[in-house]
Amino acid sequence: MALRPDGGLPRYKIVLVGEEGVGKSSLWYRFKTGRCPGDTLSTVGIDTAHQVRGVKGRPGGGGPHHSDQTALVDEEVELQLWDTGGSEVHYGGMTKNYYRGAHAILFVFAADCSESLQNLNIWLREVASYGDKPQMFFACNKVDLPEEKQTVNSSMIQNFFVTHCADHQQLNHSAMHQRMFYASAKDPCNDGLENAMQCIAEMLHSGGKLAAASNDSLAEMDKSKPQWNCFPCGR
Repeated sequence: MALRPDGGLPRYKIVLVGEEGVGKSSLWYRFKTGRCPGDTLSTVGIDTAHQVRGVKGRPGGGGPHHSDQTALVDEEVELQLWDTGGSEVHYGGMTKNYYRGAHAILFVFAADCSESLQNLNIWLREVASYGDKPQMFFACNKVDLPEEKQTVNSSMIQNFFVTHCADHQQLNHSAMHQRMFYASAKDPCNDGLENAMQCIAEMLHSGGKLAAASNDSLAEMDKSKPQWNCFPCGR
C-alpha cells in the first residue's frame, strides 16, 4: 500500500508505455476528463493526471471498532497516470525519472498495428532495467476499428507473452486474464480503460492480488469480448 506521510489517500503511480501512435495520449485524456478525445492527440514531455476512485480494502479495514473485522471495506485511493511521447523517454534522458516510483505499468499496443505489439519487448526490457518491480498490465487499444483493419489477433498476443514474458513471474498464463484489456479511447460505449484502471487500483491496493469484486467485473467483461479475444475484454 502506498501510504503517504501527510496522511492523504494512498497514491499509486501508473505509467503508460508503448509505440508512438497507439493512442496512449487519447487514453490518458479519457482517464483525465472522462470524455472521448476529438482529434488525434500527441504528448510533448510528460503529462500527469489524477483520479480518486473507490476500491475494496483489506479485511478489517474499517478499524478496530468495525463490526465485522473480516469484511472488505470500501476505501478510496488516488491514481496518478503518467503519459509521454513514445520516443521522448528513450532519447530525451527521462527514462529513469519516468519509471521511478511506478507501482504499475500499462503497456499499450494498437489493434491495427502488429508491430506495436512486438515492440513492447523494448519497454519490457526498460522496465526490468529501471523499474522497481512494478505490476504489469496490457491494453490493446483501437478495438473500435472495423474488423478488416485490425491486424492483431489472439494468437499473436499469446505468442508475444510466451516469447517475451516468460521471465516475468507475474505474467504467467494463469494470471494473464487479470492483466489484459481491450480498449477504445474514442468509443463512448467502450469500458476497457475504466475496467483496466479499476483492476489496477484493486490489485495494487490489495498487495498484488485481484479482489473478488474485480473478478466479478472481469466475468461481466468477458460476456462482451470479441470472438477472437481469449482474455477478458472491456468493450
